[in-house]
Amino acid sequence: MIVYAIGFVIGNGLKEFFGAVSALLLGMGMIGWGLFFLFGKLWKSTADAAYAFGVAGAEIASSTRKGPFIIGDVAIGTVLALTGAEGHIVGYLGLLGVLNPGTPRRGRG
Repeated sequence: MIVYAIGFVIGNGLKEFFGAVSALLLGMGMIGWGLFFLFGKLWKSTADAAYAFGVAGAEIASSTRKGPFIIGDVAIGTVLALTGAEGHIVGYLGLLGVLNPGTPRRGRG
């Protein structure tokens, strides 16, 4: 458990560091270096998400191979990014809230 916590702190810290440095460099007009650090931030985030999708997909399909699921995840994510799916995230989260409202609350009695 301690190893996971340390890994999360280091990994997430690097991700945030890369994001902050890229924003600073882009603001200073250093576009090349800013994009380099932004790529590092996105690589860290995307690699974790793709691996998690691969593990989950392999587990659901009772497969020992994660590779096809990781490739599928990257393809789906790329298509969604190119089609502008992020513009619909608020509506999607609202739909999730309607479909899965959470634990019902009991009245005070």
